[in-house]
Amino acid sequence: MGAPRYGPLAAIVVTLVVLSALAPVMTVSAATDMFPDTVYRGSLDSLNPREDYNFTARANEWTVLGVNNYQGTGAFRHGLRTDIGSQYPILFAEVGSVQNMRSAGVVAINGYDLPGDTTFTISEEYAFYSPSYALQLRDGLITLSGNSQTVKGSMGTDGVVMAYEINMVKRDTLDLRLRIPPEWTYNYHFSLQLFSPTGRYHQFEGQGGTVPIASSDAGENSEQALVHVAQEAGTYLIVLLNEGVPDNIKFELEVGFNGVELLDGDLDEE
Repeated sequence: MGAPRYGPLAAIVVTLVVLSALAPVMTVSAATDMFPDTVYRGSLDSLNPREDYNFTARANEWTVLGVNNYQGTGAFRHGLRTDIGSQYPILFAEVGSVQNMRSAGVVAINGYDLPGDTTFTISEEYAFYSPSYALQLRDGLITLSGNSQTVKGSMGTDGVVMAYEINMVKRDTLDLRLRIPPEWTYNYHFSLQLFSPTGRYHQFEGQGGTVPIASSDAGENSEQALVHVAQEAGTYLIVLLNEGVPDNIKFELEVGFNGVELLDGDLDEE
């Protein structure tokens, strides 16, 4: 038997194998510039493992980014980067439709701790299978007054997240109740979070940064409720996260302020 023959096609195949071995695992494409309140949708898989969005977090206010795995089975990371070229995010929320994973996540930036307006990148990064996401940024938040009130609003078209600021001093008590009006006849699933004024970077259900100081998730078609006694003065963040189908769902947020009388020694220090 003679020696094997290698024609031009074989040479091309070998060249491609060598080039693919030298190629980077992931090529980062250009990022999309985000606008507040707009909902951005995308799908992730092994061929499209990451999508990036640029935004500016303003000083002296909170910025919130909520994401929802609205369809498709799988999981992904909702990660915050200071630069699109950063290999690893500062922090991330893990989101997905698989067991022991939440269907929505939050990343929040405390602008009261920023030196000035700062540009960031939020990345939706594939973990496995083929999830689809809905992403929304909220800023310029309404600051609730320091008294008891009921806030009536709606999530807006395909809404994923809504948020409010509230100023508290030490020993202030905050009682929050989130309800969906009875005229909404479809299934819904909301969770309610409260974030501390301490720390620059915050997330819900992930790694890195600071987690909520209080959270409520009573499941589908349920009222959410949480009570917190402020242990420090500052501007707190209230987040309403839609963990169900993104939609323009109306809500009522009942805010009880200083409804519990506290005496010296009643406040546990952490």
